[in-house]
Amino acid sequence: MKISISTINFNGAGKTIKLLESLKTQTDQGFGIIVVDNDSKAADLNEIEAWVKEHYPKTQIIHNPNTGFPGGANCGLKESFKD
Repeated sequence: MKISISTINFNGAGKTIKLLESLKTQTDQGFGIIVVDNDSKAADLNEIEAWVKEHYPKTQIIHNPNTGFPGGANCGLKESFKD
């Protein structure tokens, strides 16, 4: 069974990083993580990318045009079904 956790970010790097920190501490790491960024400001996205690169590189970041929450959720869902 393949498990993916997908979250949508829109100018909320602090909250997204807090979520990623909590996922990093899980004892069972048998899941993938997808962060769909809905066209955040560059500084916000850069903060997430820098944190992921240093602390949790298995996280996939998708740059998405801002299509609202449903569009971001659909993007993450489609990505989770690849492979």
